[in-house]
Amino acid sequence: MGYGDGGTRGDQPNEMGEYLPFVEIGSHLLVSKLSMGTSFTSIITQTGQLKSWGINGFGQLGYGDANSRGNSANQVGDYLPFVQVGTGLATEGVALGSSHMCGIFDILSVKCWGKNNVGQLGYGHTNDTGNEPFEMADYLPPVSLPTGVVAEYICSAWEANGVISSTGSMYLWGRNNAGMLGLGHTNNIGDSGNEMGEYLQETTLGTGYTALFATAGDRHFCALLNNFRIKCWGLNGAGQLGYGDSDSRGNAPLEMGENLPFVNIGTGNNVQSVHVGYRHTCAVLHNNSLKCWGKGSEGQRGSGDADDRGDGPNQMGDYLSSSNLGTGVKIQECYDYSPTSNDITTNIFPFYLSFSNIKFASIRLFLKIFFLSSQLHYHPLLSTQMLGIWSKWKAWLW
Repeated sequence: MGYGDGGTRGDQPNEMGEYLPFVEIGSHLLVSKLSMGTSFTSIITQTGQLKSWGINGFGQLGYGDANSRGNSANQVGDYLPFVQVGTGLATEGVALGSSHMCGIFDILSVKCWGKNNVGQLGYGHTNDTGNEPFEMADYLPPVSLPTGVVAEYICSAWEANGVISSTGSMYLWGRNNAGMLGLGHTNNIGDSGNEMGEYLQETTLGTGYTALFATAGDRHFCALLNNFRIKCWGLNGAGQLGYGDSDSRGNAPLEMGENLPFVNIGTGNNVQSVHVGYRHTCAVLHNNSLKCWGKGSEGQRGSGDADDRGDGPNQMGDYLSSSNLGTGVKIQECYDYSPTSNDITTNIFPFYLSFSNIKFASIRLFLKIFFLSSQLHYHPLLSTQMLGIWSKWKAWLW
């Protein structure tokens, strides 16, 4: 957690509120973005510098070693160095997976480091990167994308990554055993030669549809499209795709593009934003309500039961009820990109949520706000692009 010890917080009395200390990130630093992976964390400063701490067995922190950081006093604050990403590069955003990290930089290039057992780093091999000297900074090359593809946004699943280009097209690589790359097969991409660069295929979403935003969970992706509806693909054992069955999508031919249906959220509903947990999915609708489907064993859907939803008939659409957040409690997003909004903009990046008497959850980051999920491992949108209200950070988060 970055407190200079290995203790847990929040499981005993007198550990929260005024008892919860600030996370020391360094003198005079202002934080613009905060991201969380599985047992590791990163921040981006307002000047585009990157710091990270937590478990580091595969070099996912990006310091050229496999030493964890944040569990002793001389590893936090000013003792914690900046991650060296390359000469002159400013970090615009990062996405954290299970044990790897990818960054997108001000020249709109992408670099990845950490665990690479299935090619999730996208370098055409399976060697971990960032856990040895001379592997970061200028030694680390950009991920090769097809000619003309300019990456504007990146998200990470457990062991896969995806970018959205400046034209709204999507390109994914890494683990693909459940078809989460959406390429009509189950072959991993990025773990051998002739798979990246010009060989990397676009994940098709349908004629005329482009991705405004995408996010990923354990082994499924969801994209918000330019008609303010969503499509999801990959693993579907708990109905997390929202198609009324438990069949995975994207792992066989003729399942993507025109053949991949929109998720039915209910009559007349446009989606403002989509948020993916471990094996469940939530959408914020144009009326500021929240609907969640998929795995429910820990109450992560906020529906008052532990049942899965979306894996059978009559569970989606108008049958799917909104999460009850309490009387007078609402989700307020600073930007509403649905057609019902008076603040339409073509710049979808980034989404920010602001909080005013809001119990919005399904977010591992907001530990002081009512939980919908204890299953969420990471969430690229919520962990990199949101206002952090709860945490007693030394600096303002935007």
